[in-house]
This record gives sequence, structure tokens and C-alpha cells, in this order.
Amino acid sequence: MLSSLASTDWDRNKAGILLQRAGFGGTPDEVSALANLSPAEAADFLLGSAKLLPPDPPAFLQEGGIVDSLKAERGKMSSLPDAAKADARKEFFKYLRATQGRQMTELRGWWLKQMAEPARAAREKLTLFLHGHFATSFEKVRSPFLLYQQNSLFREKGYGSWSDLVLGVAQDPAMLIYLDGAKSRAEAPNENFARELFELFTLGEGNYTEKDIQESARAFTGWGIGTVYAKGALQRGSVPSFKNQPKWHDAGSKTIFGATGNFDGTDVIRLTLAQAAAPRWITQKLWKFYAGWPAPEPLLAELVKEWQSLKGEIRPFLMAMWTNP
Repeated sequence: MLSSLASTDWDRNKAGILLQRAGFGGTPDEVSALANLSPAEAADFLLGSAKLLPPDPPAFLQEGGIVDSLKAERGKMSSLPDAAKADARKEFFKYLRATQGRQMTELRGWWLKQMAEPARAAREKLTLFLHGHFATSFEKVRSPFLLYQQNSLFREKGYGSWSDLVLGVAQDPAMLIYLDGAKSRAEAPNENFARELFELFTLGEGNYTEKDIQESARAFTGWGIGTVYAKGALQRGSVPSFKNQPKWHDAGSKTIFGATGNFDGTDVIRLTLAQAAAPRWITQKLWKFYAGWPAPEPLLAELVKEWQSLKGEIRPFLMAMWTNP
């Protein structure tokens, strides 16, 4: 178990350091207020409630969906003379790119505003960590709404179970697009997500084999994207969402990390997080992000024990880490 800083060793200087590392810094008055608490009270105060009060969404989500606009314009363009179709198509896609660019600017500004709220700073700092850890790109996803949805996933699940969060990311439409999971079929399994899941998200290099990747890619087949119609809600119109497609799934036997069965994506995540490298990978990443330097082996072993004793629950782990001397 991680040791905790004694209240007698807690002072204004350490309160300032915690504010910088757990959030984005604070005013002198905020530092003084934090110093008047115990280390555990200070960490708990910064983390805030385990239950999320979601922020008001960015304004562009009240607009109609781009997919529906595209369908409507295609209908109009089909009735134009052939000579005018190319110009109309060019103008529409110019408008589409401009709209997406504006919405992405709004989304970035909206998130920065959340970071600047003192009461939200710690949760937003964790959201920032997860945004970098489970990296995607607008250049490929091409949907401000899906990137907002992913950002919200990090915020909503960030204080809970690591396994639930990893599963949520595996089923996230933005991630399915970014790493080509939405195109993965039994006859042509795509290995991109399985490779990134092991190498960057959960285990680190050297803790899996190419065979593990190939078999896991087969298990993830059938996890794709469907649409639901959101009437009178945020992002009105057709909204992309996760959809399991059994007809696209490879139902054959697979062997992953030495276990054999008719596994699907949920099984892959369960088997992956049961590997000895899994708690070492995420605890080291979290420690380095917040402390600014990698944990040496004795400390890393303590972090792993703490993580395992908490069954991968993120908020209590952050509490333990932030109150460590």
C-alpha cells in the first residue's frame, strides 16, 4: 500500500505543488485554502464528486447533423444538369469543411473553458491525460460531434473502473473510425486497434506477440458503427453510435495470451487487463503524467499493489497517489 503524507508535513508549498499537478495551478487564496485542509481532504476536494455534473455542451451541438445535410444536398444536386453538378458539389464540400472547422474551434474553446473552472480542473486534467493516452485525430475522424462524444466519455468514465473505460474506448465511434475497427470483418480482420490497445493503451511493447494481435483482431470483428435518430436533442438528426454486427464477427476459436475460446472484443479486454504488465503500464503512465518523472522500481511496485487493491478504480487511486509523500 502507498504511504500517505502526514498532516504535520503538509504546508502551503506542498498545497501549491498539488494544485499545479492535480489541476492547472491556482491563485494564492486557493493555495492557502487548500493548505488549511489535511492532505487527504485537499486531494478529495480537488477531485470533487465521484458523480459527474456534466458541463453545458458546446453550442454547435444544437445544430442539425452534418450527415443529414449531406444527404439533403446530394438529393438536390442529383436534379441539377450535369454541367452544374461538379460546381455544386465543390461548393457544398467547401461549406462542409468550413462548418467542421468552425465547430472544432468551438469545441476546443469549450474544453479550455472547462479547464479554467477551478471546481472542474482536476477532472479536466484527467480528461486531458486520457485524451492523449487514447489519441485520435480530427483529420481522420472528420466529426466534431464524435470527438465531443469521445471527450465526454473520458470525463464520464474517468473516475470509475479502468476496465469499463477501456471497453468504452473500444466501442467509441471516433476510435472505431480512427483505427479502422468499423471496417473490420471476419473475412478481413483489421489489426490496427488490437495493436494500439496492447502497445499504447494497456501493456507496452514486449508484452504481447504478433499472434496475440492477429487473434485479437479476429475477436474484435463485428464491432462497428450504426446510427440512431436524435429528434429534438443534441446534434439533431442521424447520430453515429456503436453497433455490434454479429454477421460480421469471426465466430471461430481464438487463442489469446494462452487462453482459447470463441472470444469477442469484451473477452480481449478482460484477458489483456489480466496480464501482469497491465497495472504496471497504466500506473507508470499516470504517475509520470502527474509527477513529471517516471516512478523507480520500488515505488512502481507500490503503485501496482495499490492499483490492484483498488481493483483498478481510478478516483481512489488518484487519491492515494496525490497524498503520497
